[in-house]
Amino acid sequence: MREDSVSIKTAPIKSYWRRVLGAVTGHDGRARSHIKDRSIRPAIDPSALAGHDRRARSRIEGRSIRLVIDGTRYKTLDWSLGGFRIAGFDRTLSVSEEVAGEVLGSRWVAGGAFTAELCWSRDGQVGFRFLDISSRTFLSMTHRIEN
Repeated sequence: MREDSVSIKTAPIKSYWRRVLGAVTGHDGRARSHIKDRSIRPAIDPSALAGHDRRARSRIEGRSIRLVIDGTRYKTLDWSLGGFRIAGFDRTLSVSEEVAGEVLGSRWVAGGAFTAELCWSRDGQVGFRFLDISSRTFLSMTHRIEN
């Protein structure tokens, strides 16, 4: 990771699935070893998760960010501090593959380099999760979300 960049951390997957599946826990969220019934029962109906937006950070729509990935310019359909969605992505990538790019500076957001991972691809659109982003760009994006 570059010295002037921010690493984006995500919540531990294990704790996420405990919350989703409703593992036997105490009031503080910790698993209880003295509970004899350790079967996992769904806390909610799994069909209720279909199409559910599990995004942890606020999504910004209507104010696009301009990006350059492998020499091609894109405008985001929406973005957050965790990632972005674009249309017309012309490369064939598998989920979890990484790309390096640059946020082009504007009056909205300061420019800077980033590394992102492909999370999904459907209907001509792709969603990426930031793995690394310049601190200047990250701070300017934070400022835009808060104001």
